Amino acid sequence: RPYVNILEETAIFSSELNQIRTIIGIESRQQNLTCQIHANPPPTAIYWITNETTIVSRERTLHIPRLISEQTGVYTCVVENALGRRNRSIYLDVEYSPRVQAVQSRIVANRSDSVNLRCSSTSNPLPYQVKWFKNNTEILRDNHLIDYRIDHVERNDSGLYTCTVYNRFHNNQTSNGSSTIELIVQSRPIIETTHSKIAAEVGHPLILTCRVLGLPKPAIIWKFGDQFIQCDEIINETCYLRFSAIPKTSFGVYRCIAENLLGKEEWTYTIVSRGKPETPTDILVSEITSSSFKIQFSPSFDGGSGSQRFTIEIANSSNITIITEQIPFNIYEYTVKDLNDSSLYFFRIKSTNIYGESPWSMDIPIQTSELIITSDDLPQLHVVSYKSKENLLQFDYLPDSSRLSNLNENQLCLNIRQSSDGKLYQSVDECLPIVNRQVQWRIGKDQPFLKLAICSKKNREICGQEIEMKEEMYSRDLTPMIIVAAAIISFLVLVTIIVTIICARSRARKSKPNTNKFGIVGLDKDIRPDISEPRLQNPYMLYTNTNPQTPSYDYDYQQRKIANSFTHSPEVVDYEQRKDEYGVTRRITNIHTSPHWNRSESRSGSNPSSESSCVTQHTNILIPTNTDTQHSDPASTLISHYGFPPILSPSQQQSSIIQSSSSSETSTPNRIRKLFYEVVV
Repeated sequence: RPYVNILEETAIFSSELNQIRTIIGIESRQQNLTCQIHANPPPTAIYWITNETTIVSRERTLHIPRLISEQTGVYTCVVENALGRRNRSIYLDVEYSPRVQAVQSRIVANRSDSVNLRCSSTSNPLPYQVKWFKNNTEILRDNHLIDYRIDHVERNDSGLYTCTVYNRFHNNQTSNGSSTIELIVQSRPIIETTHSKIAAEVGHPLILTCRVLGLPKPAIIWKFGDQFIQCDEIINETCYLRFSAIPKTSFGVYRCIAENLLGKEEWTYTIVSRGKPETPTDILVSEITSSSFKIQFSPSFDGGSGSQRFTIEIANSSNITIITEQIPFNIYEYTVKDLNDSSLYFFRIKSTNIYGESPWSMDIPIQTSELIITSDDLPQLHVVSYKSKENLLQFDYLPDSSRLSNLNENQLCLNIRQSSDGKLYQSVDECLPIVNRQVQWRIGKDQPFLKLAICSKKNREICGQEIEMKEEMYSRDLTPMIIVAAAIISFLVLVTIIVTIICARSRARKSKPNTNKFGIVGLDKDIRPDISEPRLQNPYMLYTNTNPQTPSYDYDYQQRKIANSFTHSPEVVDYEQRKDEYGVTRRITNIHTSPHWNRSESRSGSNPSSESSCVTQHTNILIPTNTDTQHSDPASTLISHYGFPPILSPSQQQSSIIQSSSSSETSTPNRIRKLFYEVVV
């Protein structure tokens, strides 16, 4: 006979249950069951049956393309051949997500009714959690609760409630299902407003608004005297009554009336002229302590000014005003501090606007609580000093704010014990009142030793820790010391200013070029440069008419030569313009120098470079004048210091001609020469 075994394509889970194996499938997924057969002779028939009745397949493999929960059950593979028949069964368990259904999808309730929102759920496996949401906001989480109950529903309980059920498959995958219930809470009309008086001016526009909530939707109408007025417009449950220019006859009382099946509601508005504000209302006192209490109130009609300010007045039991405080705009509470314990006070409030003041509210009595003080509650003195001129003892407290949080200086005093020798101390007659951490007291010369302590004004025997005031704490007359210090500081400032000026001038001199009145850099102002005739190795080169190539100018060498010969300066510097035989205008500059060329010297030779025949040496610089040079910049002229040409290029040098002559006329007169020379200044 055949041997039969069932193979599942995907081994998800299996177990032996009453000798029938169980496998797990998941809804919406495919499932394959295969018959494993060994038979000889071969099988003549193979088929699958479910629940022992229905043939679902005649193939060796049972293929289920998409599982549904209803396909859960026992599946049997039957195999037949010539020798007999065999079968094998397997249980298919199909898991599926929760299927949630609301018992009622829409619930209508009246205000103050109790409502039970209920859902039903089926799932495989069973749920592990249930959540309730209102308008997509979670409001409840429970493991098994699928009912949500609301007692005494209000209008704001209306909304969409969603029941969501969660379960988890065998592979730890989470799934959920949900259903939504709409809750409608019916209520009589509710008018939302906060004011009953409206200020207006004759001939100006005005709008009255009346916002009404309720279900079923209320009907809204206005009434003025015996006249009914329809709303000009209704937007978002708000009725608008508009006046383009309200007349004086329209001032008065208007009623907004709203009505539906469940009831009727109305609100009264009074149109008045602008004026003084009304007295604040809803006055509440709270947080009463031994030294303070808190006042809260609600503003009334502001008189149409748009803003108002409140004034609080506190009086003691003797009807003496001790505090008058003006509260900032838009602040409707105030804390009264620095009061005495176990004392009776009265306070009242009024309002002020640009048109005037409201009447005072009624006097409201307040009794502060009793303060029980121990020595541990009193602050300890930290710093003590004495001003002999004012006879003031000044002090501070140790940084321990917790001890001062419930106390004020009106409840404290300073106890003084004094002594003449620092050994035997006696208390003064009274405990001194404290004002801004100082007391008025004169220390006598015969009793300079003091011991101080903070005590309770109500019970002088209760004091804090006592400290000793030493002599170095006495402040002396500091006027002479202050004068000396001021004088020293003034002197130091003056010295600093003088040193700064000197340093500034020194830096200015260093930064300014060292130029004397002759325009020579590097000389002292009182030294005149000496201009001497150049000494050339080949002096005849001075008179050559050839045009040799000018050698390069050795600047460093010339500077050293110049620096070594600065001893005198020219006596006269002048120039004139002349025309030569060719009609060319030339500027001639004469520099007269005669420091060591004098008549007593005797030198031979007719060479112009020789100094023997010179009583006064003239050096004439001739500069051709043409159209190109007449309009040139003065700075670009060929004449440099003392009329000598600057360092020139070869092309420029060809236009420069020097003439030298002496008063003895022994040198070559008026000979035009190319300029090859050394200038020693």
